Amino acid sequence: MKQFNFLFILIAFLFFTTGVVQGIGEDFVDSQDHPLISRYSDSIIFAYEDVAFDEYNLVLGSVTREVVDLETIPFPGFYQGRTLYLPSEFKTLEGRVNKITYLVPEGRSTLEIFRNYENELINGGFEILYSAAGGEVAYFGDWHGGYYYLEIPLEGVRTAERGNYLRSSNDSRFLTGVLHREEGDIYVSLYVHNGGITSPAHRDLGKVQLDIIEVAPMEEGLVTVDNLYEGITRTGSISIYGIEFGFDSADINPESEPVLREIANLLNEFPGLELYVVGHTDDTGSLDYNIGLSERRAQAVVEYLVNSLGIDPNRLTARGVGPLAPVASNETESGRAKNRRVELVKKLGN
Repeated sequence: MKQFNFLFILIAFLFFTTGVVQGIGEDFVDSQDHPLISRYSDSIIFAYEDVAFDEYNLVLGSVTREVVDLETIPFPGFYQGRTLYLPSEFKTLEGRVNKITYLVPEGRSTLEIFRNYENELINGGFEILYSAAGGEVAYFGDWHGGYYYLEIPLEGVRTAERGNYLRSSNDSRFLTGVLHREEGDIYVSLYVHNGGITSPAHRDLGKVQLDIIEVAPMEEGLVTVDNLYEGITRTGSISIYGIEFGFDSADINPESEPVLREIANLLNEFPGLELYVVGHTDDTGSLDYNIGLSERRAQAVVEYLVNSLGIDPNRLTARGVGPLAPVASNETESGRAKNRRVELVKKLGN
């Protein structure tokens, strides 16, 4: 707790919050600074997201650009046409994800903005994991702005995406770091530049992309026999998000076992229940490949329930529909995460 207070006091001393700044407008609606890391002086919040539990890919090496076969796009890549933007090294985190885009008034260099953030993070106990400038992070904005898509309402501009405010090789500076705490690690990703494809009024202003990831386990106890049966009875199906697979494979990760055991408990408690086990993917990659992958994953779930948990194979049927039944937009990582799921569908007549 001492470390938390120390960090907050240090950063609050250097930064201060203001809702309206002459020349660059007001804060994004319903946005706020993170309680640990406030804004650079006189900045405004231009775009904002705060998700209680999500996945985040922390960049630990340069973001590369290459021409690829669209059927073999690796995760977590963002592509335009056949051009793929992909971190050379990254770490996948899970927890609360807060993404804040700031605009800084004119007259402040990216070096000054970056050094202020860097120094205060270090003084507050953060360990810098990766730091780079210039060409090494020239494509970070393309990857981040495309992979973590967010449309920004901007008066006088037909379409404004966060990617347009991040895509820049103009004086780019970047770092990632971590603060270790007993209650859970906090990771930070900081990107500063003064370019981007923006409205004329904002084109030369400093821009800060500050992402804070508070690592924490997902709330447990959400997958129970009662919840499963209620969902299936009410709507005929229920989506399961606690079954995890290896990258680009149908290998079930060990942490999925409690959820699978609850599904087995459901089937044991209701012996007349028969289910379709349906695999779903996001829309990254080719349709045929994703349909095949989703069916292999559904079949892996069935085999686990049968071979490891003793369920009658005649009660389960595996199918895969790939990206054909999304429940959220595939244009955002949070949406893609919702689309990657296993669904239990009650067979008619049972």
